[in-house]
Amino acid sequence: MKAFITAAVIFSAALQPAVATADECLDRFVKILTDVSEKGPVKIHVTQQYKGAPAMENMHYSLNSGHWMTKMLKPANAPWSLGYKGVLYTSADKGKTWKKAREMQGQSPQAKLKALQENAKTARNARCGQETLDGAAFDTVEGDYTHRQGMKIEYHNKYWIRKDDGFIRKAVYTFKARNISGRTTQLIKKAPGLTLPAPE
Repeated sequence: MKAFITAAVIFSAALQPAVATADECLDRFVKILTDVSEKGPVKIHVTQQYKGAPAMENMHYSLNSGHWMTKMLKPANAPWSLGYKGVLYTSADKGKTWKKAREMQGQSPQAKLKALQENAKTARNARCGQETLDGAAFDTVEGDYTHRQGMKIEYHNKYWIRKDDGFIRKAVYTFKARNISGRTTQLIKKAPGLTLPAPE
């Protein structure tokens, strides 16, 4: 499940004109989709809904791609998780203590970028517009693509992009595979001064 989150978790986009041609809009969608740059400290409220199952919610805190923490909200009794220096830790007492679960075998940045670029070759049906969020006007960019590594997954992603700095404030990922479908919504905020546990 975390792969859906991390594959989808992209926090900023280059500023573009408010009105874009179809080609410009597709280019912008691809640029967001393939962005693997670090975005600085952020906190993300994540809601995941799989067809036929109760919605799950968590707060995901990230200093960078190698140091993050997920605090479960629903179900409230689910363990928290923490990624630090290539190790996955879990906590059964809401972050008071951490237990090493396993070494994480993550993709290298180069391999991750290559996979995203391959997926981006399938990008299509891009649309750009404007919507109001939190009382402010945001640019929107959305489109479809196919995840082609392992299980084939069809995605429709939509991003709400702040006009002044290109920061993605909201993202919605709708996905469908052979035996599963669902939706992930991320509400993203910058988190200057964020600190996270650092187990020894």
